[in-house]
Amino acid sequence: MSSQYKVCPLFWDGCGNSRSLSNAKLLEELLNDGWKIVRVDAIPPVELPVDTLSATNVYILERQSEDVE
Repeated sequence: MSSQYKVCPLFWDGCGNSRSLSNAKLLEELLNDGWKIVRVDAIPPVELPVDTLSATNVYILERQSEDVE
C-alpha cells in the first residue's frame, strides 16, 4: 500500500452579506471518499481591510491506496 496526498484550502469568499465558504463542499466530498485529515495549517490575512474575513485553513489530506502490479 502507498499513500496519496491532497491539499484543500478552505476560505471565505465574497463581500458584504454575500460571503460563502469556498471549497467546503469539495472538502466534504473528499472526506466522504475516504480521505483523512492529517494536518491543518492557517494562513493569516495579509494587508486587507479590517472587516475582511480572510484567514485560510489549509487541509492536508491522505488516503491509502492499494498498489496493483
